[in-house]
Amino acid sequence: MAVLAVVAAILVPGGRDVQPAGASAAARPAWTKACWSSPPRNDRRLLERCVRVTGRVLWIRREGPDPGDKAHVMMASGLRLVLARYEQAGIHRLPGIGHSATIIGPLVRSRSGLDEVQVFAEA
Repeated sequence: MAVLAVVAAILVPGGRDVQPAGASAAARPAWTKACWSSPPRNDRRLLERCVRVTGRVLWIRREGPDPGDKAHVMMASGLRLVLARYEQAGIHRLPGIGHSATIIGPLVRSRSGLDEVQVFAEA
């Protein structure tokens, strides 16, 4: 699994768009609207208030027996591995392994040290 993740991270296209923190509401691109719908989680270090990450899904883990519980998705985005945290997985249609996905939300540092996006929207 680790070898697959490294190979995919190198070979898979992807990208990250960051909304500068000081931009006025009028200057923000339309995709950033979801970032301001809720506050970012406060139990992790906030790296960026609003990012859009595109990548290929490598791994999915659902937490809890209820389909509405949290889920984590690991994505290869260019040369980086990024975690996506879905708070209410049941309200989202989670992408499948191998599929491309674009997620939008605050970027925090996960416990494992990886970048993690708190998913507020999908594009």
